Amino acid sequence: MNRHRENSAMFKRFLLSCLLFLACASVSASEAPSPADDSDIRFSDIDYSYHPDSEEESCCGTLTVLGKATNTGRRKLDHAVFEARFFDASGKLIDAFNDSTFSLGLLPGQEIMVRISDQARYAPDRYASAQIRLASGEFENVEPPSDSTRHSGIPAILIQLFMSWGPILMLIGVWLWLIKRSNACNYQNRLIDLMKEQNQTLERQAAAIEKIAQMQETQNLRN
Repeated sequence: MNRHRENSAMFKRFLLSCLLFLACASVSASEAPSPADDSDIRFSDIDYSYHPDSEEESCCGTLTVLGKATNTGRRKLDHAVFEARFFDASGKLIDAFNDSTFSLGLLPGQEIMVRISDQARYAPDRYASAQIRLASGEFENVEPPSDSTRHSGIPAILIQLFMSWGPILMLIGVWLWLIKRSNACNYQNRLIDLMKEQNQTLERQAAAIEKIAQMQETQNLRN
């Protein structure tokens, strides 16, 4: 019985270690987004303007670039940092600045207007063209909802949570079932021990009664 209890305890510790490992692995996988890949973000309708700080000064005013960013990939973009680049007539990069205030997530197929402003380095005649690019960001995989999911009305996030935590919940259920079974076995063992103790008590009582009866019979013969 002691050996059975030791094996059961070792199995419980092993199962608990597996649960902790799977939980840590699931959390680590969910918190490890992919690095930025500007190939999934397409920029179009880019235009820029130059606003002098005062009419008397020719340098240097404020540059503002405006463009449309479209997520053409299958992953969601979070924490995007967009960079504006400016070139002269020969195509040489002469100015650049970025903006990290875009905290909204850009889902696959969605588009947003990007507007970035900053102080210019040169006079307006030096600037000939502008460009917007994704400097950094985090991409997260997004599972598109299936037709059955759309008809059933189940949110996609619930399906993702079930797929992520389903194996762990299954192991927890198996662990609870084993604990319940172990408790049932212990209860049966205790019941058997109690029955043995009761049988031993009855045997001792029967022996005592038989001994008293013999003593009483001996006393009657003497009288």
